[in-house]
Amino acid sequence: MDFNSALTFTLKHEGGYVNNPRDPGGETNFGISKRSYPNLDIRNLTIQKASEIYFRDFWVKSYAHKVPWPLSLSLFDYAVNAGVTRSIKDLQKVVGETQDGIFGPKTLMGVGRRITAVGPNGIVVEHCHSRMSLFADLVKRKPSQLIFLSGWTNRVFDLLLTATRL
Repeated sequence: MDFNSALTFTLKHEGGYVNNPRDPGGETNFGISKRSYPNLDIRNLTIQKASEIYFRDFWVKSYAHKVPWPLSLSLFDYAVNAGVTRSIKDLQKVVGETQDGIFGPKTLMGVGRRITAVGPNGIVVEHCHSRMSLFADLVKRKPSQLIFLSGWTNRVFDLLLTATRL
């Protein structure tokens, strides 16, 4: 599996154009937010341009291309949902490495060790568990975000089903 497979999964959950006043990202299209890309015409964003952004700023920067499927899907989708640094830090936590948000050789070696210990699906389950913990903490700190919790959790459950099916 590759970037296009991961992107198809992510876009299924990101949807099209929205401008929800409760979303801190503000105006969003295909999951690309005005807050993160203030100079981009969000309303008229094309799927092609969104794909380029996802590849450059999320797939490559999260190092999803350096880990095997389905971990690459988990790392990428989490990066899109909560940020590249957060996705990498939680992966580092799972593999027992320093949580600095920088994907380097130690993180990659830790991934290899953890996959050997728990298998490719096991590491995805652990990464998703960290993601769910982040959501719980976020809602606790910012109750206004509770409106998004069911969508976030459904997305993680779908990712787990997708990862274990393949």
